[in-house]
Amino acid sequence: MIIGNQSPVIERSAIVVDGGRITEIGSQGQIKAPASARQVDLSGKTVMPALVATHVHPGFQIGATYVRENYTGDTIINDLKRALYFGVSVAQSQGIEAGDAMYQVRAAERAGKLSPLPRLLIAGLGIGSPNAGPGGATYAGMAYEVTTEAESRKAGREIDRAALAASIR
Repeated sequence: MIIGNQSPVIERSAIVVDGGRITEIGSQGQIKAPASARQVDLSGKTVMPALVATHVHPGFQIGATYVRENYTGDTIINDLKRALYFGVSVAQSQGIEAGDAMYQVRAAERAGKLSPLPRLLIAGLGIGSPNAGPGGATYAGMAYEVTTEAESRKAGREIDRAALAASIR
């Protein structure tokens, strides 16, 4: 077990989870689980704190291609499954949520209609300078490309309205 607080690795560890929360960790034999506890054998596995990916754009990669035409609900789900495989429990998309695909995936994940995925946080459509960041070739036209303060404020208001509408859905 990798605790994540600079403590040494615990080679033969035990974890007690109660009500979905870790209540105790330590070496096997030092931890006493309640009699009613279900035991899960993780021998040969590594347990570590979950990772939080704070800047992702799921939905664009299929194989070695990373293009706008790949952006679908299925591709978003595949990207999130890959992130979960590598220990990511929260994925925070930083914009480029064109259309409803990302919101639909988030709603299905939260409703328990999809196999486990990282918790998906969504920033909205995104704002950037033309030809940089969201203005790059892959994302062209999928985010607000702004050059003035007025354009930035207008984009912010529209993102707020879209986020409110998405939260009502």
